[in-house]
Amino acid sequence: MAISFSNIPSGVRVPLFYAEVDNSQANIGSNNLKALLIGQKVSSGKAEDGVPVLVTGDSQGKELFGHGSMLARMNSAFRENNSVGEVWAIAVSDPKGGKKASGTLTFSGTVTAAGTVYVYIGADCVAINIPNSSDAAAVAKAVTAGINAKTDLPVTAEASEGVVTIQAKNTGAYGNDIALQLNFQGYAAGEELPEGIACEVATLSGGSGEVDLEAVITAMGDESYDFIAMPYADGAHIASFTTEMNDKTGRWSPTRQIYGHVYTAKRDTVSNLQAVGKGLNDQHLTVMAVEPKCPSLAVEVLGALVGSCLTAIQNDPAHHRKNQDQRHQPNKIRSRNLIHSRRRNSRQPLDIVVNNCRVDTLLPGNREAKHLDVLCGRLAQLQYFNRVFAALDRCRKFEFCRSHQDHAPLTPVKVSSIVPSPVL
Repeated sequence: MAISFSNIPSGVRVPLFYAEVDNSQANIGSNNLKALLIGQKVSSGKAEDGVPVLVTGDSQGKELFGHGSMLARMNSAFRENNSVGEVWAIAVSDPKGGKKASGTLTFSGTVTAAGTVYVYIGADCVAINIPNSSDAAAVAKAVTAGINAKTDLPVTAEASEGVVTIQAKNTGAYGNDIALQLNFQGYAAGEELPEGIACEVATLSGGSGEVDLEAVITAMGDESYDFIAMPYADGAHIASFTTEMNDKTGRWSPTRQIYGHVYTAKRDTVSNLQAVGKGLNDQHLTVMAVEPKCPSLAVEVLGALVGSCLTAIQNDPAHHRKNQDQRHQPNKIRSRNLIHSRRRNSRQPLDIVVNNCRVDTLLPGNREAKHLDVLCGRLAQLQYFNRVFAALDRCRKFEFCRSHQDHAPLTPVKVSSIVPSPVL
């Protein structure tokens, strides 16, 4: 039977063994990447505790987990960065016996000229118009009504004689991460209290209680999840997922081979983040560093990071081309090993969006490191960010911060103002 060749001329008469490889029929099957979000819901959420559920969009996430809940807000941040990715979620209830974080806004005086009070819950602004001659009690009631009208906020408000008590919707230490501020943009943006009144701000604190994630790990079973967003960055919860992901008996072991990578986020000072980084050395874990002044919730940063990672890694650079003009096709990942190899070596741009603020930045190449590094970059040492400084300076909502890990050096950027901090 005659054999046709694509590149060897049929008229060759020189004796030799000729061979060519034709990859036109190579496997180009689609392997859809999946993300798993883990977090707390509120009582109004319809999702069942400890059961994986497919979340097809932002609105469904709010319905399943409750408006303003930790998990709903994480899903919203994910969807701002990836609107079409396959997302699963496992909801957990608030810890029993825990406390909700709370803070206060204490108003005093009487308004002498009508104005607007700008209350920031995390990175969300609530603008409340205050009429002239309003006393402290009236201002407090107006602020309370404005906050409660926005059901997607992570807090509720209650007024009493000039004092607005703001309480987290979810129980636990998560509520302590919710920033409470007035006039965050400042005078230059036209944000200042109406004349005649003053306000004392007490930030949210007192949240306590830890969730048990053993049921979540059990619910994951042997289902493969390529990106796992785990918002609890304390030692015990990280240790649980280190065991679940390990190379000997976990998801990366020869007997299971279901792979995946865990992402988490931690807000703290640089020195404390350094201590955390030195104590970790897990190739299946990435910790996103969040600086204290960043107004966005750490779970929102985490959701945005995972959404952007899925978008970037979904594009397979090794996918074969049928001709020189064919572009790389999405959803053509040949193996999960390739997924994580690409994350180690990628230099393609990565976009991060939180609260409708997009910043386009570059990814560094692979770096050797003995430990998992949690990095907050110093401007003078990050020359490859020079081209986005102008864009960052215009986006005053978010803090400049980045995470680096020797096996997964994805580098998201968020800004409020550019604050230099040392590289570990």
